[in-house]
Amino acid sequence: MEFKRACTLDCFDLCTYVAKVDENRVVSIKPDINHPYTKGFMCSKGMKHLDRLYDKNRLKTPLLKVDGKFKEISFEEAVNIFSDKITKYTSQYGSTSILRYSESGDSSVMKSIAWEHFFNYLGGITTSKGGTCWAAGMEAQKCDFGGALGHSLEDLLNSNAVILWGRNPANTSVHLMKAVLDAQKNGATIITIDPISTETAKKSDYHIKPKPGSDDALAIGIIKKLILKDKLDYQYIDKYSHKGTEFIDYIKSIDMKIIYDRTGLSEETFDFLAGIYINSPCATYIGYGMQKYNNGGNSVRLIDALCFLSKNIGVEGAGANYANRIYPLLLDLDPFKSEKYKKNEREFFVNEFADFIKSQVEEPVKMAIISTANPMSQFADVLKSHQAFMSIDFTVTFDMFMTDTANLSDLVIPCSNTLETEDLIYSSMNSPYLNYNPKVVEPDNILMDEFEFIKAVSKLIGIDFPDIPKEDYIKAVIEPVKSQGITLESLKNDYVNLQASSVPYKDLIFQTPSTKYEFYSERARAWGYPMAILQIDMKLPKYPYRLLTPHRKDSLFSQHLFDYEGIPLVYISEKIAKEKDLDNEDIVIVKNDKGSIEAKVRVQGEDEVVYIYTGYHQKHGNPNILTSSESSDIGGQVSYHETFVDIEMKK
Repeated sequence: MEFKRACTLDCFDLCTYVAKVDENRVVSIKPDINHPYTKGFMCSKGMKHLDRLYDKNRLKTPLLKVDGKFKEISFEEAVNIFSDKITKYTSQYGSTSILRYSESGDSSVMKSIAWEHFFNYLGGITTSKGGTCWAAGMEAQKCDFGGALGHSLEDLLNSNAVILWGRNPANTSVHLMKAVLDAQKNGATIITIDPISTETAKKSDYHIKPKPGSDDALAIGIIKKLILKDKLDYQYIDKYSHKGTEFIDYIKSIDMKIIYDRTGLSEETFDFLAGIYINSPCATYIGYGMQKYNNGGNSVRLIDALCFLSKNIGVEGAGANYANRIYPLLLDLDPFKSEKYKKNEREFFVNEFADFIKSQVEEPVKMAIISTANPMSQFADVLKSHQAFMSIDFTVTFDMFMTDTANLSDLVIPCSNTLETEDLIYSSMNSPYLNYNPKVVEPDNILMDEFEFIKAVSKLIGIDFPDIPKEDYIKAVIEPVKSQGITLESLKNDYVNLQASSVPYKDLIFQTPSTKYEFYSERARAWGYPMAILQIDMKLPKYPYRLLTPHRKDSLFSQHLFDYEGIPLVYISEKIAKEKDLDNEDIVIVKNDKGSIEAKVRVQGEDEVVYIYTGYHQKHGNPNILTSSESSDIGGQVSYHETFVDIEMKK
């Protein structure tokens, strides 16, 4: 039998594939050649779902830590222990003594909302805000547009130019990369703006290399060039924006010499880029690494402003494309109104996890529950987080493998592989398709499905979590789109595109309080930056080299590196290699005040930064031992890229 499904990785593309099953075993997964977005191609990360399903190291039995060592227990025992701990801590310390952390290790609907609803029924708990991935940029676009919507990939064929600003789709979004190359063949000029010479940059017509963290200055410089060339339509700005004149006056006050110094770019480069935006339509794709500096939110807001002022919003072939968050506007993500049970709630910023745990003396966190995430690998300044995590009375991790987080936990509960569970799949980043995933094989134990585990716990502790089949829950979630002809049956049989228009904001009416593009935002004012500005006060680093941790091509964070042997690769420029008398294959110590790791040198090019791909585990030498746990200006984004290190030959 064959089953049509969608990839659950937290990725821009949401690839669809066909799983072939023979005698209750998945024998192959192949890209769906008929899907209008996937078009018969799926990246290597998605293809690994099958490998992970039958991996010899996959967890199948719950593990309880006793006297520092794990012992196997039954799923029934795991349910009982989990329930007893929940009951104990909520009765003695209140429901906010329970902390839950999740990310998007699995981006399916039920993996996310089932836990959220369970904790609402419990009375409300402690959860995180901000984030490790896209928080600053998302907050920026909410301030400017009221939300984050993107153009369809096909619309790139209407572009005169495509600017990939801090974005590397050759590694992170293969279908966007294909669309960009198609646009290039169609005559569009492709420009990558990135301090690193990525694979995307190599395929582009131009590669602009600003100094790391100077994206705000770069956007301001281009806007100022538009002003100097008298290319702004002030009537348009007055009609469709809020406080546009005040913003332009601010830009006029900035000395271009500051801009040139900050970016390291020439006047000719700014004239060139201004010409690109003038010769619209120009599609701008904004990357997530770019907002992982302290000024990340303002940088995205300034790029948004550039796109608006150059009339590249609401027109074909253009857009400030950061994400494509359609589904919350259409689906009912709390169909049984669990929110009304949530009487208590407490939040902490992700970058402050360790300090938060330590500071809660009167209302301590007693139990932590981790699902769809590996924070003890992916948090910045990760060793500090380890200490805080281990100080919590009882920690539980749901995962398929013994991750760094699972290894530090008191109870580890195996969860189902995507092929073993029914769910609804969407993306918030690029693909606008909503997908139904059927269960194609049974898990070893039904309680490996977290939805079933939640129901079992709910019965034991006596809360009102709906005791219904998962399919009925999914039907309730999609009920609001039933009037559009979208039903569970149509999801099972058709390709359902939630995007009403390939071009968002065509009418230049936005989701902001003023319904205009907001240069001045009350939402942003709450962060201390009502209007996007250039942040001039830059700290002097203690160590000589900035460390970036970009995404690799073969793994999403730490999910696919369990079998990797050896130490991380550290990429350095020929200049740095000469300064430090290093060569390829040399083993070095990369260090700062937070700690140190061993790494193997790769010398290439003239990039001014040092970079190590994200995803390495503790056993390899995790670069997050070194990374900054500071926060971005808005959104509570972890500022990973404010990390500076030194490098020395291992003795």
